[in-house]
Amino acid sequence: MGVVTEQDVFNSNFDGIVGLAYPGMADNGTKPLMDSMMEQGILADNVFAFYMSMNPEKEPSELVFGHYDEDRFEGDINWHDVKYKMFWNL
Repeated sequence: MGVVTEQDVFNSNFDGIVGLAYPGMADNGTKPLMDSMMEQGILADNVFAFYMSMNPEKEPSELVFGHYDEDRFEGDINWHDVKYKMFWNL
């Protein structure tokens, strides 16, 4: 479990996180990065994974496309269908 004690991401203008929105959320005429990579067949698997470092000065966070690093977690992954393909609702 983590606790957010401070944030400043939502205090400025931004468009999203690296094109991970579903197409229905993308700007008109644009294709999200993930959808583009899936259509091109350049991913080993159609997945992405985040690793959020607890100490970014010593170990950076990362975003990985096409696979996930089993060294970055313990236990099993519980997969869930996305129910509402706009906001990643499970």
